[in-house]
Amino acid sequence: MATVKDPTTWAISALHYVEQSVHANEVDDDVDRASVFAAQALVYATLAASGVEVHFNEIAEGTVELPSRQVKTV
Repeated sequence: MATVKDPTTWAISALHYVEQSVHANEVDDDVDRASVFAAQALVYATLAASGVEVHFNEIAEGTVELPSRQVKTV
């Protein structure tokens, strides 16, 4: 199943992190955590404003991913 992350998705994520930042700052009184959430909100807002779209396929439920080839050293 293909999933698309479009500007609306990014904007919703940005708003979520703004709310988390406000909560961390006002309720938990944790300025450092609030700053991290604010930075994440800024990243998502930038993605929303730039119009970036990301398309990817999700692994269907019940399927198994094959392990990647690994090089063994002796």
